[in-house]
Amino acid sequence: MTFLKIIFWLSLFTILYTYLLYGILLWLYLKVFKRPIQEQYDDDFIPSVSILVACYNEEQFIQAKIENLLAIEYPKDKLEIAFVTDGSNDNTVSLINEAIDNGKGIKLFHEPERKGKQHAVNRVIKELIGDIIIFNDCNTWINLDAVHHMVRHFSDPKVGVVSGEKKIKVLKKDIAVSSGEGLYWKYESWLKSLDSDFHSTIGSAGELYAIRKELYKAVPQNISIEDFYLSMQIASDGFINIYEPNAFAEEESSLNLSEELKRKRRIAVGAYNTIISLHNVFKLSNHKLLFLYISHRLMRWLLAPFCLILLFISSMILEGPVFNTMFWLQVIFYIASILGWITSGIRSRLAIFYAPFYFCFMNYALLVGLYDFISGNNQVVWKKVQRRS
Repeated sequence: MTFLKIIFWLSLFTILYTYLLYGILLWLYLKVFKRPIQEQYDDDFIPSVSILVACYNEEQFIQAKIENLLAIEYPKDKLEIAFVTDGSNDNTVSLINEAIDNGKGIKLFHEPERKGKQHAVNRVIKELIGDIIIFNDCNTWINLDAVHHMVRHFSDPKVGVVSGEKKIKVLKKDIAVSSGEGLYWKYESWLKSLDSDFHSTIGSAGELYAIRKELYKAVPQNISIEDFYLSMQIASDGFINIYEPNAFAEEESSLNLSEELKRKRRIAVGAYNTIISLHNVFKLSNHKLLFLYISHRLMRWLLAPFCLILLFISSMILEGPVFNTMFWLQVIFYIASILGWITSGIRSRLAIFYAPFYFCFMNYALLVGLYDFISGNNQVVWKKVQRRS
């Protein structure tokens, strides 16, 4: 029983630290020692900027995306807008060409064969003219002053990456998948701001982030979450990743739970693959970055899903008021999660069940993604996830 108690307490600590204590400790540290001034930016800094949007069969969103980017509030002689559409076989390419013919001032890079996003981006990055490269997803809308808010940080030579905020558009009486994902990204944004204030944001959301072009390194073909890989590689080289909440990309949630699970599994596989590839992070000279990486990512990806299972089993077997209380609290939590799953396709106001449901859903996706990774189901070229519209 002693061994089982050790399992119980280690599992409980891991879960609480990963999802609660880590953020609280960082917040308290910053309150006590004040917010460190990591960089001094210049609002008048106006470098040349290239916005790159990688697309595959995005005819549903491409016209709105073009109009969104053309409306960006930044000097036009300093701004380049480019699309790479390798492998697209719907109307995406023709719609972009139509905009080019109408003098919209955008660029198109296209090859008929689809070899994956990394191949496409690696191929065109050297063709872009901007000193700063902003990566943006086609199915998102970014605020019109986002570029200004992001690039001002690069006036500090220590800054190598600037991460924008991801927002999920949650409609009134929306379903669990969008409400749950929206709550998750609000929590994740809070953690990103703490990471940034402490030292450096851990990873970037691919929907909107910027880097110095000179720091770009070709992303290996086996990496499927290139945003995280690239931003962490730059951070491990000694540069800072700043979180900028005033630059945001807003998108619809996945169409349904099946589509969201497909996306989460793909991200999980990419996460495990990236962990193996990010050797430079594990250096004592990067002790702050290493602390954030372990606390914010590794414990969540590698330990927390298994600790949830171990905590439930150990608390069910062990006797005593503490263990019994923890067991029944978990039972209540998982019942709430099941209710969230049952009502997931209903446009209701039962938001109280969405958080526990999405929490369990994420950890289930991590476990399934780990199985996919171990079994070799690691697809760099994947099927598009359907979005609500």
